[in-house]
Amino acid sequence: MGRKLIKFGKSHDYPDTPIPIRNVVPDWYKKSPRFIDGKEASYINTEKGLRPNIGMKMCVPFFDSMISGYTATLWQDVLVTRRPDGLKTEWIVEPIPMIERSVHGMELLPIPAGHHHTQYAWVTPFSIQTPPGYSVLITHPFNRFDLPFTTLTGIHDSDAIMPHGHLPFYIKDNFEGVIPAGTPIYQIFPFKRDNWDSEFDPSLADKADKRMWQGMTKLFGHYKQNVWKKKEYN
Repeated sequence: MGRKLIKFGKSHDYPDTPIPIRNVVPDWYKKSPRFIDGKEASYINTEKGLRPNIGMKMCVPFFDSMISGYTATLWQDVLVTRRPDGLKTEWIVEPIPMIERSVHGMELLPIPAGHHHTQYAWVTPFSIQTPPGYSVLITHPFNRFDLPFTTLTGIHDSDAIMPHGHLPFYIKDNFEGVIPAGTPIYQIFPFKRDNWDSEFDPSLADKADKRMWQGMTKLFGHYKQNVWKKKEYN
């Protein structure tokens, strides 16, 4: 099958359109070791026996989620300060990056644990169009628990064009400081819509055990070499 095309439109004088999210891999991931002590062939003792000492960076599914799709980034610094009457957010230039949002009609929406009760929304000046039959998942950047906010999640059937608008988020209770320009604020993940059924298959357990055994015959790299499929988002 040929490559699919996602289109981004931009309103007014806003900065660049969304970029591939692989362009903003965080430093904490880049600095994480591939192996616990740097020795590829060493093992560690566990209750279940010897295990290779692979680090977080060797988990392909974890990383794959972080580099799949696109992201919008802040186009200017946002200063968050805490006042007796609540949070205050400030920036320098137009266009504005965010608004404070009324929760009217959403009073029963649970606030993410550890976040301030005030709901904000990212100003999203970008329109999105995907090919027929494709939608976009828009959510907090995958595995980015280090960010001082949490963006809520939604799915939009963007083949009918997703217009610009607002995406709600909450700021963490313990945060005060600058959210710097270039911070990824939400992830855009295009996917094909399909109808699904589910069933129980008792044979899957044996098949999974066999694949697990195949993976255990190698010190590391089985999943990437034999299971993983490369995805490209440009």
